[in-house]
Amino acid sequence: MDAADRTILRQLTANGRASLEVLARAANLAPSSVKRRMDRLERSGVIRGYTVLLAPDAFGNRIEVLMEITATPGTQRGPLTEALAAQPEIVRAWTVTGDADALVVVRVSDVSHLEQVIVRLQQTGSVARTRTQLLLTELINRGG
Repeated sequence: MDAADRTILRQLTANGRASLEVLARAANLAPSSVKRRMDRLERSGVIRGYTVLLAPDAFGNRIEVLMEITATPGTQRGPLTEALAAQPEIVRAWTVTGDADALVVVRVSDVSHLEQVIVRLQQTGSVARTRTQLLLTELINRGG
């Protein structure tokens, strides 16, 4: 990957709908060269896809929280993943180091909705405990 590839990727991160012409101007290349580079970056897995970023409240879920998940002792990653994936309010999830086993981003409409999610997670048998932090003002978002 060279400087032109990095320029193209930065431009796409800022605007995933940028035209080949805009990308070409930014990278000082011909649009056909940008297209070949993008194809190569896709084939190699650097570019994994293109998507729409929705406003968190697009579906009425205005509250966003980070939730630490502590799994029930003996729970393997597969069953924990299934328990988390079954909750449509969970929009991202990771395994983590530290006291918790996983960290998830949850989007809900209100506190009662959040409580329902927590109860459902606890009823799965895979989740022993949760710890929730309400997200307030987003300071930085680089699209990752």
